[in-house]
Amino acid sequence: MNINNTRRIRWTNIGDESWDHVRWYGVTQALTLDPKTRSASVIFSPLRGDNWCGLNESGAALADLLIDLPQITQVHVGAFEVTVVKDAEVDWEQVHDDVLALINDVLFAGAAEISELPVRMPGDGLIRWCDTEQDGERCFKVSCSLKLDPKRTYEDMVYKPVESDNPFGLTAAAIRAVDAIFAMTGVLTIWVSPFALRVSLVRVFDWQDYHDQVIAVLKDAIFEGRVFVSKN
Repeated sequence: MNINNTRRIRWTNIGDESWDHVRWYGVTQALTLDPKTRSASVIFSPLRGDNWCGLNESGAALADLLIDLPQITQVHVGAFEVTVVKDAEVDWEQVHDDVLALINDVLFAGAAEISELPVRMPGDGLIRWCDTEQDGERCFKVSCSLKLDPKRTYEDMVYKPVESDNPFGLTAAAIRAVDAIFAMTGVLTIWVSPFALRVSLVRVFDWQDYHDQVIAVLKDAIFEGRVFVSKN
């Protein structure tokens, strides 16, 4: 695939409820004359040909169309991103689709692939995962301790359900997670350290069949659903 032909829009909220009036839209086509610029221009009124902020033709056209929307009060334009500030009295349902349609039409002739970009919000737990050098093994790092004593840093190998017998000093939440993961067919061994789980599968199985299930268990058992997940 030619990276220059990528047609993609990603969007996300950028903070907690106090920032609910601001939304970020990332694009794969440059909006500025200098695509390496790190700064963004704050636009309060249409440019109408006065390109004081160094936007390219597409960027200037998009900025004018967005700021012309009656619900929009500010538009911040960077090299590959647009941050939109709406009237606080207006719901995103009234403007979000219009913003996406304008971006898509101006930059990608309506042919962009669009999806939400997850971000970690205040109060969310964190799960980072990665494969290891061992075949069939994946590591899941978490932002809260899985052991009653987080200073107990060595790994414990779990090869049977922990249940009520807790020789590893795991928290109650960690026991629920470990036992649920170990009960999955094909899970061979789990190594537990204070802030990580390494899960090993029988070689005939593949992680594409297990990853989402393991993440779901960790979300529910460890973080009660409030978690941000990323690849390490």
